[in-house]
Amino acid sequence: PETLMDEALICLRERSGGKLVRAFLDMARSMSAD
Repeated sequence: PETLMDEALICLRERSGGKLVRAFLDMARSMSAD
């Protein structure tokens, strides 16, 4: 599942410049780290 998530994130990052994706990724990371 992680690799699939990474591929989706890469796709989104290329499309939206990464700002929105980065914010979402930070939130997801803090949630999964907790």
